Amino acid sequence: MGRDIRLLLVDDDAEFRHAATESLESANDRLRVDTASSPDDARSRLRDEAYDCVVSGHAAPGTDGLAFLEDLRARDPDLPFVLLVDRDDESLREEAVSAGVTDYYRRDHVRSTWGLLADRIDDAVTAREATTAVSQQRHRLEQILKTVPSCVVQLDSDGRFVFANQRAEQVLGLEREAVTDRTYNDPEWRIRDLEGDEIPDEKLPFRRVVDTGEPIFDFVHKIQWPEGDERVLSVSGAPLFDGESVDSVVFSLTDITDRRYREDRLIRLHEASRDLYDADTTEEIADITSQAAAEILDFELNGVHLYDEEAGGLAPVAVSERTEQVADSLVTFDQGIAWEVYESGTVRSYADIREAPELYDPETDMRSGLYFPLGRHGVLLANSKQPDDFGETDLWLGRLLAANATTAFDRIERESLLRSRTNALAAQNRRLDEFASVVAHDLRSPLHKADSLLELWRQTGDESHVDEASDTLSKMETLIDDLLSFARQDTTERKTEPVSVREAAERTWKTLSADAATLSIDGDRQIVAAPSRLNRILANLFDNSVRHGGEGVTITVGFLEDGFYVADDGPGIPPDERTAVFETGYSSTDDGTGFGLAIVRRAVDAHDWEVTITESDAGGSRFEITGVESAE
Repeated sequence: MGRDIRLLLVDDDAEFRHAATESLESANDRLRVDTASSPDDARSRLRDEAYDCVVSGHAAPGTDGLAFLEDLRARDPDLPFVLLVDRDDESLREEAVSAGVTDYYRRDHVRSTWGLLADRIDDAVTAREATTAVSQQRHRLEQILKTVPSCVVQLDSDGRFVFANQRAEQVLGLEREAVTDRTYNDPEWRIRDLEGDEIPDEKLPFRRVVDTGEPIFDFVHKIQWPEGDERVLSVSGAPLFDGESVDSVVFSLTDITDRRYREDRLIRLHEASRDLYDADTTEEIADITSQAAAEILDFELNGVHLYDEEAGGLAPVAVSERTEQVADSLVTFDQGIAWEVYESGTVRSYADIREAPELYDPETDMRSGLYFPLGRHGVLLANSKQPDDFGETDLWLGRLLAANATTAFDRIERESLLRSRTNALAAQNRRLDEFASVVAHDLRSPLHKADSLLELWRQTGDESHVDEASDTLSKMETLIDDLLSFARQDTTERKTEPVSVREAAERTWKTLSADAATLSIDGDRQIVAAPSRLNRILANLFDNSVRHGGEGVTITVGFLEDGFYVADDGPGIPPDERTAVFETGYSSTDDGTGFGLAIVRRAVDAHDWEVTITESDAGGSRFEITGVESAE
């Protein structure tokens, strides 16, 4: 049972009002009847209280039902109103209908059929409630359609747009009136799939919903706006039925162009990340990063600048094609925005970089700017000649690319450090093997010989055995010195600096015991070298010439186009032995340790130089050191 119906009965006949009240409430238990004796009394009640229906007499003394109806309709056009008349009058009926009467009864008929009037009142009130509910629902729906973020359209069964909400202009590029002039398959839409191919009519969303009677969800396709812009839409729709047939279709259209663009760029960034992972050098990583910034993120003007200690700042390692075309020169940053980003490790975004206080070049024609730190390695920067040219998506994707590049740079650094440590460990293991070999043979043998000579001295008293044992121990001391020099070579200073070859040669010569030998230096040159390593090279080459060159040997230091040489006038080194002499433990004399020239080779390799042996002009040996960087 529904709610109570409040009825206002207006009539000047008190007996009629009493009888009508009892009869109507008995006939329908929803009715609650109040009475008024005149239209003025009714108007007063209607101002103070709410009623669902009014029943009024027409021509009783002091009562004018039609005038009351017209006055009531001016305030409430939809309130049910039943007019009671004393006789049938066609002109009165027409006048009442024109005034908006809900129903029309003769008083004498009502007295005998109160139930019929009660039902009519109930029906009129129920109909009004339903109409009001529909109106309210329609109003709410209209408000929802106005505010919903999607474009909502309705098409009739022929596929013609009959409704479009305000959002249609942003999604379809058309005014609402222009939308309703089109059909679902209008050629001007240029509906295509994501590959750019035309979609057959039977597969279009409207046709599928009408043909199957089933809803469709997230059907993605492209359309073309009147201005030529291509947009990507996600379409969802459902049929509205009239009986068993589809009467119309309602669609929700969402512009996902930007989302698809972001998704596409994310996929391509993921592919670029794999390339970064496979890269072998920092230069390759920089190139991949710059290329991805240009081709995937549309950062046409970009560059990867990495810290370079020798350059004193962030040197350009890779830049985009467009940057190469427009830049007068590539800058190494030691101040400005890029340097601040590198030092702080924070991302910077500028709608207009000319407003930045730390601008490197105040005369730049760049306006927008994005600056991303690459950890301790450097920065990725992107610029545009247009102000406010980068959005939140650009900033987000740029951060992602920079993070991936930083990870790749870290990996290369770790791998380089690991290789260095592995190589150092391998070298150390080789030296340990050499040590073991020397200790097992070269040191044990002279010790055994010295022990035997001392035993002979004890047995015979011949002091010549003592002298020979002393010589043997001296050789051991020399061997130990060379061993220590050879072992410590990789732990000595590695920093290079400009060095005078003449001064190094003269200084080294003074430390040798070579009174019978002569040193000749042909000029001078400043080279880039580690001083202690250069001294070791010269000392061992001088010692080799003194040991093997014979009495009064002359040693000459001269210069080549990309290095220097040390030559002597001794007997020289046979061609078939020139490679073997650099091997550890190799010696052509009994008093040699076999480490001198091995030390030379190691010191030369540490400089990334090369050493070769040829015959000197005097027929002796000549050691040529090449690949040397000049400091002049």
